[in-house]
Amino acid sequence: AELRRAYFDAMACGHARVQAEAAGALVYAIGYLRQDHRLGREWGEHALASAARLGDADLIAADTHHALGVLLLAAGDLDGSLAAYTHAYELRKARLHAPHPDLARSLYGLATVVASLGRNELALELHRESLAMTLALYGPDHSDTAGSHNNIALILSDLGRLDEAARELELGIAILDAPAGPRLSELPRMLTNLADVERRRGRLARARTLELRSLALRRESVGDTHPEVADSILGLARIELDEGKLDVAEQHARDGLARLRRDFAPG
Repeated sequence: AELRRAYFDAMACGHARVQAEAAGALVYAIGYLRQDHRLGREWGEHALASAARLGDADLIAADTHHALGVLLLAAGDLDGSLAAYTHAYELRKARLHAPHPDLARSLYGLATVVASLGRNELALELHRESLAMTLALYGPDHSDTAGSHNNIALILSDLGRLDEAARELELGIAILDAPAGPRLSELPRMLTNLADVERRRGRLARARTLELRSLALRRESVGDTHPEVADSILGLARIELDEGKLDVAEQHARDGLARLRRDFAPG
């Protein structure tokens, strides 16, 4: 609501820079956090149009393209996401000097979508480059560092290197779950990722404990109708399938599928 107010107030007084920044922030807030992909894309159009009125808005445009990369990846448009992340990185690389937080975030985003396209070795290289930059900027206890550990773990998991993946996830969770740490929305995702690794390692009891905690945190923070709740419900279905609890697994799988059909386009 505050970002919308900033956007329209800026439009009313002709402040194109604030208008572009507010619209770009709305791409992430609405398109990703709320998972309203259509409306998020529209705000991206507003942001880029506003930025085009400025003579030195490359970094605002880069922020918008990066947010579109996040949104499009969540929506399943991998080619669109890769193009958006690449455009953001090129704009930032031309204007910024490493190590820089936005360059680290661009590498992080590029690695995530490259991994989704099945190019795991390149994704692992990009994630490690991002982690090195993040460590140089913030040290080992920052939320961005936790995110890098999480993404390295996802690649290692896809490569079948489960013990290494578990260690990376434990590092990330320890950062976000510390008493004075930044307990952000990434924590439930990491708990779900670790639950899946533990399930694949045959540690089903621990996997269930982790997934149930992830589900509770998601319902508490974003509500039961948020698309990410389906992620935890389907995680439970996989655990129950491995446990041989087929009726319960089917119930959770159907619940998760219904949620996905409600929130995402076919395919």
